[in-house]
Amino acid sequence: MKFNSTTLLFKTMIIMGLMISMSSSNWILLWSGLELMLMAFIPIMNSMNIMYTESAMKYFIMQSVSSALLMMSIMMSLTMLDNKTIMTMAMLVKLAIAPMNMWFISTIEGISTNMMMTMLITMKITPMMIMSYMNLKINMIIILSLMISSLLIINQTSMKKIIGHSSVFNFTLMLGVVSLSSMWINYLLVYSTLTWSIINMMKTIKIKFINQMIINEKSKIIKLNLWILMLSFMGMPPLLGFMNKLMVFEMMLLMKENMVLMTMITASMMIAFTYMRLSYSSMIMQSMKTKWTSMINKKKLKIICINTLNLLTIMYMY
Repeated sequence: MKFNSTTLLFKTMIIMGLMISMSSSNWILLWSGLELMLMAFIPIMNSMNIMYTESAMKYFIMQSVSSALLMMSIMMSLTMLDNKTIMTMAMLVKLAIAPMNMWFISTIEGISTNMMMTMLITMKITPMMIMSYMNLKINMIIILSLMISSLLIINQTSMKKIIGHSSVFNFTLMLGVVSLSSMWINYLLVYSTLTWSIINMMKTIKIKFINQMIINEKSKIIKLNLWILMLSFMGMPPLLGFMNKLMVFEMMLLMKENMVLMTMITASMMIAFTYMRLSYSSMIMQSMKTKWTSMINKKKLKIICINTLNLLTIMYMY
């Protein structure tokens, strides 16, 4: 959908729904904010493209199921019944935490690049906030999600699916420290910056699949910036992505969650292998056709400015 007054209205409604959910003092108002965000996001996803329409239907069905589960858990809380299991299940569906993540991967493949940031970050802030309210230990779900997301990302060739699996992995890491509000919020801010960087890179140099990094040759500057971005995503020190993982691993060590920590490290190595493959494709492989020469200097400058963010490191105060 092109940017016009209708799109602006729906995006404003998404922001309003997020503000209502974040500032609500009761469960019904929080649920209403979630529904407002959903009802505003679906029309933006939809277009004349049949693949976008299919993704919009999948997203609507899964989010409706999770919203129904959330309302059921709210009603159960009024009768003094234990509602934490159903509410946790509803939030895991909204967050697309494995093994309930396959709908999310197929949905993100069908949406436009412009809507990826909203779906990956904005729509998941409220479910993470609800999970922090409940303050539950879900170590088995975290371990299972880390294993599934790290295994499924290895054989992917689509950049959208790689970013989708990476989102599942990073939000699973956030669930490990969700009881500490300042920590998962800091993680989310840094992850949002990195996700915004790679989405803008995809839009600027028009990359949708891994093989396009080999077929289309870029200048040395763009290859270097793409390489730095991939290294930051895989958590290579001293880049920005390393600080997130260091923060989570240190906290797991302090909490003596050794099994979860070992799974996190193993999964991080498998994710790093995928991004190392992308770095190899962008830096080492030679190509047959020049595409970068057709870009204007404004786009080159934009890419350089985006990737200077990944050279920054953040000192976290625990």
